[in-house]
Amino acid sequence: ANSHEMRPVIGKQHPNILWVYLEDTNPWMSCYGEKLITTPNIDALAEAGVRFDRAYVTAPVCTPSRSAIITGMYATTIGAHEHYSSFSVWRNNVMEVWDPNHLGIRTLPEIFKAAGYYTFNEGKNHYNFVFSIDDLYDQWSGSMNFNGAKDGHAWSARERQDQPFFGQIQLVGGKARNMPEVVNPEDVTVPPYYPDHMIYREEIARHYNSILYADTILGEIVAKLK
Repeated sequence: ANSHEMRPVIGKQHPNILWVYLEDTNPWMSCYGEKLITTPNIDALAEAGVRFDRAYVTAPVCTPSRSAIITGMYATTIGAHEHYSSFSVWRNNVMEVWDPNHLGIRTLPEIFKAAGYYTFNEGKNHYNFVFSIDDLYDQWSGSMNFNGAKDGHAWSARERQDQPFFGQIQLVGGKARNMPEVVNPEDVTVPPYYPDHMIYREEIARHYNSILYADTILGEIVAKLK
């Protein structure tokens, strides 16, 4: 212990914070003007909160984007723009070149944890820097999507129900497969920079279906919160 160590006093003024985000997803949602499908649960959040009309991804690959979000800094600023740069071995493959990236800053969950929050992550923890997952999260699961906030998942694992939580639930988003086929490929609009071919139509329809799937799960999350 030292004079710089946080000694938080948690009270009712500290809200629970749940952060839900999607992998690799376009804003093809009715709250953004989409006409082909409706996303009532996403729309409800937009209606009750803030909708950003000029939001931009920090990188075209998931891990640098995730690393930027969790630190609040550009991946290039913290050296996290290289895919797989936090692992010497990934999926049983030994990295040919590995230059471990040790951060000199705290991540967002570490800041909340130091402030007395219970922290959890349901989903990916693939960041492009070296970290100890137990330093970030009190509870974590490598499985994507919503696990029902029961049996020790999400906020259900808190020992004290009055302890505020900061949690992440990561939905598969555009990476989802085998969703219900709601959208007909014949009904989609193919952007002018793609050939109007059934292969592209099927992929566009699949992406729409993945957004509908995410909207359904979001509704389940909100219901469980309530």
